[in-house]
Amino acid sequence: NKTTGTFGATTSYTGSGTIPLTDAAEAFKYPLDFSDAPSSYGKAYHLYSKTQNLKLGTTIDYESKDTINLSASADDNYNTGSVNDEDAISSFPALTVAHTSYTLTLTVTNTTGASATLYGYIDFNRDGDFADAGERSLPTTVPNAATSAVLTWTGLTGGSVGSSFIRFRLAANATEAQNFGGYAATGEVEDYQIPITASSLPVELISFKG
Repeated sequence: NKTTGTFGATTSYTGSGTIPLTDAAEAFKYPLDFSDAPSSYGKAYHLYSKTQNLKLGTTIDYESKDTINLSASADDNYNTGSVNDEDAISSFPALTVAHTSYTLTLTVTNTTGASATLYGYIDFNRDGDFADAGERSLPTTVPNAATSAVLTWTGLTGGSVGSSFIRFRLAANATEAQNFGGYAATGEVEDYQIPITASSLPVELISFKG
């Protein structure tokens, strides 16, 4: 029980590339899966230790820090598993400003033994949030053993052309999934960029002269 002594000199270490150096305290932190879209979209985070059996796509990893960037991919530099665990969907059906509804099919994993709830969020008017009317999808029940799920939005309005963001949240607790931000004790959150294009109007032949 020695009570005297002093601290030694500080020694600095540098991580490898973009991977941060961690310490023994990492083992005692609550591992979380964070959302990755810019901060104006709100922070969503899911407790990782209970999510291995409830996932968007087939892979998930926890992040050593909460990171965001303009492409919603900053977590790829600070994760603990695959380079990119956003694998619920590989491409998006065309979304135009003329859409009033939208449907997506996602890959999911649910081996929990119980049903879970899935929600999606689209920033359709590109104002930097998911809070506007129609931007949250209808809820989708994901039963045990499901490998895919269909999300549907209705009442989309005020679309704006350009690159926007979309978020998916899957959780055992429907109340946690139905908020675009905040904590969930299970499941996963994934953010993606999504293009919104101008309406493709049909071409009508007015006259023809041969």
